[in-house]
Order: sequence, then structure tokens, then C-alpha cells
Amino acid sequence: MLFRILNHLSTHKQIRSWFIFAIITIVVIAIGALKIGVVRSFNLVVGSLFILFFPGWFLSFITFPMSDGLNDESELSSRRALDIIERCTLAVALSIIISSIIVFVLYNFLGSSKLTPINFIVAAVFLNSILFAVATLRKKRVKLCV
Repeated sequence: MLFRILNHLSTHKQIRSWFIFAIITIVVIAIGALKIGVVRSFNLVVGSLFILFFPGWFLSFITFPMSDGLNDESELSSRRALDIIERCTLAVALSIIISSIIVFVLYNFLGSSKLTPINFIVAAVFLNSILFAVATLRKKRVKLCV
């Protein structure tokens, strides 16, 4: 049955690659869940997303919105929206930079003795909330301009 599904998906390269990525991700999470426990593996996946993906994802939507009215075919514009691979790559890179800046700021303001994981989590959730709000407002503003 799996071979029949893969054979059907062979005509659509992008769908096939996402399908294979999803299967690999599910297998890795299942192996991790068997080794370290279901709750711990869930915390690991959600925490990794919150630290290594979401800040950059929201910032990429702030700096490069999906559509800003400049992407019309009639206009001669060099701007275009980012595709999903570019946005994911940019999101991971920006998230690493943002997490490093959070640690740097917390270290300088709180000192090394008070730099705890709880302080980092609170700062990361606060920054993710702010970035999400700004990205949502920008998306609404871009839709109004189009």
C-alpha cells in the first residue's frame, strides 16, 4: 500500500518530498518517544519549534510579506514573495540569531547567576507573542493595501 501511495505521488515532486519528510519526522519522534517518554519528547518538539523556528517564521512574515501589492505581473518589479523552502530556511537562521540575542540581553541585564532556563523561556514566549502580533497586524495592513 505504501508503494502504491509513493507511486501515485511520484508525479508530484513537492508533495512526495513533503510526504517523505513527514514520514521521517514521525519515525524520529516515535523513536524518541520510546527512548525518553512521550511527554518529554512532546516537550522537546514543541520547545524546539518555539526556540528554533517560530521567532524567525514571524520575523520573515514581517520583513517579507506574502503579497504586498508590488508583485503584479503588470508592474516591472524585482520584488517577489518567498517560497516555502526559502521562508523555512530564513526562519531557522533568524531564530538562531534571535535566540542568541535573547541570551545576550538576559546575560547583560540579569547577570550570569540569574540566567536560568525559566527566564529564557519567559523572554522567548514574550518575544514570540510580540512578533506574532506584529506579523498579524502587518498581514492585515498588506491585505488592506492590495
